Amino acid sequence: MNSNETLSLIALVTLSTVVVSLESHAQTTEQKIALCRTEMDLTKRITCLEAMLRGETYTSSHLNQPTSINLQPTPPIVASSPVAEPIELGQEQVANRENANRFGKRDDGRQSFTVLTTRQVPIRKLEVTLANGQVWRQIRGDTSNIRVSERYKDSLTVDIWQASISGYRMRLNEMRKTIRVERIR
Repeated sequence: MNSNETLSLIALVTLSTVVVSLESHAQTTEQKIALCRTEMDLTKRITCLEAMLRGETYTSSHLNQPTSINLQPTPPIVASSPVAEPIELGQEQVANRENANRFGKRDDGRQSFTVLTTRQVPIRKLEVTLANGQVWRQIRGDTSNIRVSERYKDSLTVDIWQASISGYRMRLNEMRKTIRVERIR
């Protein structure tokens, strides 16, 4: 028998010993739990289980030792929030349409602002500075060529909202034009 076979044999014997030991430990643990279950008195049952966890043998002397377990009944656990139902595909569109029909308007998060200045930037894009200091610019992908005439310079208002697919949209209210924009400042 060579050294590899000897080592393999030793490993096999050690492994089988560990498995038998674990099985016997599981059996003795199950037997101890079964013994504790036979106790009708709650205090005695808890004391028995505590002794088993400490690895001691349960005897009547354990009853004289103080226990750290609170024997008061615990209140039931109540979920703090209801379980959400799964959302079906497209359900939010139906809900939005129903709300729009019920109240006569859509709640798409539009915010209204007063325009301070407008200007054309390279490649014929509109840049709008709002009264609150925000600066919004028409994106490259928007091909609308918007020029703000002199009559709207002092009284222009806009509505800005998040687009349904991506980015933001801006409606120049008095001109009745809508463009896709991004915020610069």
